[in-house]
Amino acid sequence: MLGKISYIFDKKQKIALIGLFFLILGGTVLELLGVTAILPLVNVVMMPEMIEENKYMYFIKNLFNIGSVKGFILFLALSLVVVYVVKNIYLTIMNDVIIKFTNDCQNEYSTRLIDVYLHQDYLFHVKTNTAELQRNVNVDVQQFIQLVTACLRFVIEMSVCVVLVIFLLQQDVVTTVAVAVTLSAVILIIYVGFRGKLIRLGELSRNVGARGTKIGLQIFGGIKEIKVLNREDYFVKIFRENAVEFSSIHRKQQLLSYIPKPLIESLCICGLLLTLSFKIYYGSDGDIQKFVPTLSVFAIAAFRMLPSFNRITGYLSSIMFTKPSLDAFYEDLKQAEELVSKGKYDSDQVEKLEFEKAIDIRELSFTYPNTDKVIIDDVS
Repeated sequence: MLGKISYIFDKKQKIALIGLFFLILGGTVLELLGVTAILPLVNVVMMPEMIEENKYMYFIKNLFNIGSVKGFILFLALSLVVVYVVKNIYLTIMNDVIIKFTNDCQNEYSTRLIDVYLHQDYLFHVKTNTAELQRNVNVDVQQFIQLVTACLRFVIEMSVCVVLVIFLLQQDVVTTVAVAVTLSAVILIIYVGFRGKLIRLGELSRNVGARGTKIGLQIFGGIKEIKVLNREDYFVKIFRENAVEFSSIHRKQQLLSYIPKPLIESLCICGLLLTLSFKIYYGSDGDIQKFVPTLSVFAIAAFRMLPSFNRITGYLSSIMFTKPSLDAFYEDLKQAEELVSKGKYDSDQVEKLEFEKAIDIRELSFTYPNTDKVIIDDVS
């Protein structure tokens, strides 16, 4: 899949992707900072003596000349507000850049295919189903962009989860490993179990969508014949059947995409609560007091990571569902390049015949490609 995406993107777009990677990296650092910045505040609230014991806190206290514990807590709280404001502004800008990149790609690819198709000769359009060309230009390009967007956002959420897990490992290894292994196993099972079904549904969606476009073209292109032959009910029937099948495909896809969310949420919360309960039950009172700041960090991390894991499964579902469109779009571009290599039909390059006296036709015959039926036979 990555090879096909690499083939589709040109050099300029690949450079833009590298820039997006570093932009995503910056967002990941800010996400980590948003979680880790909670710990000092909780520690000071629970154990004010840490201001004097921790060298970093002591340095900040002297640097800003903070004379009381309440003042130091207020300073940490305001600093946390600044961190979250900066983080959210940065993430908004990052998402705007991603949206602009994907929309620019969609415009470029759609225009590229239209340019190639329009500059082919008439016989190309005779041999090719118009509904399929419309699907290539509209649906396949759009779903390819959805796949690219899902991949980018998958990288964002995965990077956030990875750095948060690394941070949580430093706080409590057992709890972090228990939750991380459980969630990773669930995601792997979902990917293996749903992959084939979602890819098949994606392929069916392409075919049924193209058939719906074809029916629409037949209806509005042949409206006079339909009216004359009184065939309205027939076309309504086949259009409804196609629409019902299309709706059924997308209902199944949306259900498969939704199933992991409550499953992951239940496993994550239950696993976290059970692990913490055992640690508290078998620990001493002093251990429980020391564990409260860690528990607070886990709560904040879970608040951030649960939506990330849910989105990860959603993006995986989207990637698998739109993979057939990636394969088709890859073949469309290869076919387009072959057509270009054979030469575009350009009316400006055709030698113009000057009308002098009369148009004389001698022994003219015509047969459509890939057929033996003679349409025009030796006309003079």
